[in-house]
Amino acid sequence: MRFYEILNENYQMVSVSSGFLKEVSRLTKKISADSDLPNGPEFETVVMNLLKQIDGIAGIGSLMTVWRAELHPKGQETNLSSTGSHWSWHADSAKVYDDENAEYFHKGKEELVEVVLEADVKFKSIDWPYTVATNLILPNEREITVRPGSIVNVMGLYVGRNEIPFESQLPVIGQYER
Repeated sequence: MRFYEILNENYQMVSVSSGFLKEVSRLTKKISADSDLPNGPEFETVVMNLLKQIDGIAGIGSLMTVWRAELHPKGQETNLSSTGSHWSWHADSAKVYDDENAEYFHKGKEELVEVVLEADVKFKSIDWPYTVATNLILPNEREITVRPGSIVNVMGLYVGRNEIPFESQLPVIGQYER
């Protein structure tokens, strides 16, 4: 099952393959056993509508713009050598959703500030079945899952509303259970 089965050679959505739908369905059930998503043609319609929504905002193509929020020590220079696999296809959804673990990890060490990265990622670097499955279960997160080992091209870094000049290619080292 290949990621590009959902697009033609011009990166235009045409349909989703049965293999893609089966993988999304399997992952959806693995992520949330109590999901009440439709089956058959209705499921394909739900998946296509989600992909069209992502395309309308992030522009599915050879490159997509994605955003990620991370917690960093306040007042220190942001030093990035790598990044995680969970990004968002919508700037407004770039938040630290699992901040309890980050807060615990840094507990008592320093005050943390949320930093938002804006990056381009290659279409083939995105785990599309996992991305679709997580969006069906947690639609408010608008998550894009980038495959570990991929490279993202960071074009912007924001602390609050302040943009900090930053450009870099970062390896993705995050892990997720597939």
